Amino acid sequence: MAEPGHRGDVKAPLALIAAVSPTDSDLTARLTGPLKQYGFVPEIVGRGAAPSYLRRAAIESRGRPDVVVFAPNFRLARSHAGAGNTSRGAVAGIRDLPDDLLLQGHVRAKTLPIVLAAWEVESSDDFFYDRPAAGCRWLRVSDGDHDVVWQIVEAIRDWRQSLFEHLTWIGYAITRGESGHFRVRHALHRRREETDLLGVDASWRDLRQSGYYIVDADVEQDVPAWRELEDLLDTYEQRARLRRPPVKPETILQEFFEAHPHMIFRGLFESNAPKLRMPDPGRAAGVAGEYVPDFVQSPRALSDRETRPGLLDLKLPKEHILKRSRFHRNFTRHVYDALAQLADYRDRLVRGGPRLEAEMKRRLGYVPQNPRAAVIIGRRSPPADMADLDHRVRTMLQPLDIELVTYDDILDDEEQRLLLQHALLPEM
Repeated sequence: MAEPGHRGDVKAPLALIAAVSPTDSDLTARLTGPLKQYGFVPEIVGRGAAPSYLRRAAIESRGRPDVVVFAPNFRLARSHAGAGNTSRGAVAGIRDLPDDLLLQGHVRAKTLPIVLAAWEVESSDDFFYDRPAAGCRWLRVSDGDHDVVWQIVEAIRDWRQSLFEHLTWIGYAITRGESGHFRVRHALHRRREETDLLGVDASWRDLRQSGYYIVDADVEQDVPAWRELEDLLDTYEQRARLRRPPVKPETILQEFFEAHPHMIFRGLFESNAPKLRMPDPGRAAGVAGEYVPDFVQSPRALSDRETRPGLLDLKLPKEHILKRSRFHRNFTRHVYDALAQLADYRDRLVRGGPRLEAEMKRRLGYVPQNPRAAVIIGRRSPPADMADLDHRVRTMLQPLDIELVTYDDILDDEEQRLLLQHALLPEM
């Protein structure tokens, strides 16, 4: 049996995008781009596959989306649209799901908020001509690129407002934990009557454990980790020296991301296996030569598109990314060292061997194939360097299928996620 990895809630809102052509590049640019920018994790499936995704999410009790978005039919002519490929039929496929199909938190899958991107081929009039039998609560229509993110945000807020109204806020509760420490927090209980949104056995505790952000305190509990990373990037060397015994500065960063795994998921992964050993198949057991990537990352279990595992290495925030030269600016030695390490990890996986496969299966439950690779290094480059950096990424990193991420990118992504989750809160 595989050891449990450092699994954490993805935490970012997941938008399930149902599309006639999931690989449409225009669709990707017009929907997933803005959603990622605002802090969402987009997951694209075929238009008729959204109900199947929700069934899998209910069975496995993971991968719960916050909203279902029906993408515009760029390639489907109205005269050739079948019942399952029209907006009416697609929405009915969600709203007609069984009442007992429950997602995490005992939330009924059929009630999820829906946004129809009624662009170009479809129109809102065409959609509302024949409403699904189950009704159209928690549904909004986007008229174009300019309002799609706003409509998605409002749809989720409407749904969470309904969810909050099915909970009774009774003020604050003072509780004492096993360690003897007292805690003050919101006290909410579900009303006794059955609701449209929740299964019979649902509770406030289930909703919180499932990652639903319903009140301010749910967002505020994530802020200290973001603030800690801000401080850590300026003090990690001092913290390492003050340890008894002293440790390497990389250890401080490694421990932080092991404690807060969601910050390095980047919308692609759902668990991290730290310091996974890769034995050298050409050497005997116990002989030096093992490779040890900082993290091996497992993809989101229900994703049909983001199925590749990841190799991630951490380098120091103080390292420069580009050399200080006027012409043909190149990456620094620190970046090249990281690229060499990631290439070695990939090569070790390709070479395989019984001991490596046994270690992978023990820690992960599977042997990673064709992994992504990324390095987190340095801070944000000054604006004057961005053109040179983009050129080097395009000409050198993209052909190697390696991503370069700065610590400021991690900070910005977490800040945006917190801002988005706060914007999605219902009004108390």
